[in-house]
Amino acid sequence: MESFKEFVRRTVGARLAIPAGTTAGALATTGFSLVRRDAEAVDRAVSDILNDDAFLTHLSDQLPVPSDQLSEEDFVTMARQVARRLLIDRLRLADSENEVA
Repeated sequence: MESFKEFVRRTVGARLAIPAGTTAGALATTGFSLVRRDAEAVDRAVSDILNDDAFLTHLSDQLPVPSDQLSEEDFVTMARQVARRLLIDRLRLADSENEVA
């Protein structure tokens, strides 16, 4: 059985696409809003992270190999939760590296 990373690369191709406004829409549910220019920059940054080979490898390593005991819906839900957690961790790390002491 192939890993999540192998599946993504085989089905999506070389690059995952983030629809415009996706990240800003997700942030809006938290009460945080972005101006259009910033929203586009955040979408690009998130897309770059999700397409980073090391990030995809780490995400893939955090997920079990899909099996008959796990429904596709449950697997997708789990993958989204793990990806969200890893993305938040990555963005926090990037933010802390940019802080001025």
